[in-house]
Amino acid sequence: MRRALTIVSVLAYAGLAALTAPAPAHAATGTLTVSNELGPADEWQDPAPGCYEPGTGTPPFTVHNQTDSTVELYVGAGCGASGGGPLMTVPPETMASISPFTISLRVLT
Repeated sequence: MRRALTIVSVLAYAGLAALTAPAPAHAATGTLTVSNELGPADEWQDPAPGCYEPGTGTPPFTVHNQTDSTVELYVGAGCGASGGGPLMTVPPETMASISPFTISLRVLT
């Protein structure tokens, strides 16, 4: 009886732990491409959440968000590390053009 009670207690604790564990961040599914007038500059397949800094090139840049996640666009490097918010957001399966010489992108989950 004592053994059965211990087993039930362990299973109940494991079930509770599984329900309260935070959900892991998942990578976006699809392709995120930044291009300019010369063609594709950078491309990420199934990008993980976080900040990306494409190589610099000749503006305007076109961001093709062919993923299932929203992407935020920032002027300058660091995805707003200097205190600035996103210039615009690019919803899944859309594209946007931006003119600054240096941009950064944040993939959301």
